Amino acid sequence: MYQSNSGYLLYVILLFLVSGAAILLSDARNYKEQDMRREGKYAFFLGWLNVLAGLGIWAGGWAFSLFFQ
Repeated sequence: MYQSNSGYLLYVILLFLVSGAAILLSDARNYKEQDMRREGKYAFFLGWLNVLAGLGIWAGGWAFSLFFQ
């Protein structure tokens, strides 16, 4: 793992990844089982958005530490 100037960056990444996984595993699945298509689509989209935001922040922090420190 890389060292960052911000002590909270890893917590933000973890929060995005865990909340995205929780949305995908609980909300999106439950909405689809209850035939709530619109809510299921939004939960699916927001879950993946959280996961991708966490991965994007992690990749950006890694690239920043690789090239600028």
